[in-house]
Amino acid sequence: VASGTFDRGVLLCGTGIGVSLAANKVKGAYAVVATDVYSVDRSVRSNNANIMTFGAQVMGAETAKSLLDVWLSAEYEPGGRSAPKIQRIYDYSDDMDHRG
Repeated sequence: VASGTFDRGVLLCGTGIGVSLAANKVKGAYAVVATDVYSVDRSVRSNNANIMTFGAQVMGAETAKSLLDVWLSAEYEPGGRSAPKIQRIYDYSDDMDHRG
């Protein structure tokens, strides 16, 4: 995903938290933990997340499938009210690459 080969990715672990933390260390990866329909939808529409993580020990398969459907159908809304926030995240990420 970070290299641009794929638009989105899905990661799994016990809670989804560990793989989210690890993925967010990779330049160009913006991972979120899937928890509920609204947050999953907004993670893409408002925050342009490109990786969703699931916790296999905290979520059932059917819930995960439902959230995945919502996430895959959501599209980023460029120019929306969250655009300045997203730009600051991108700028911060770029700044981090230039630190010693």
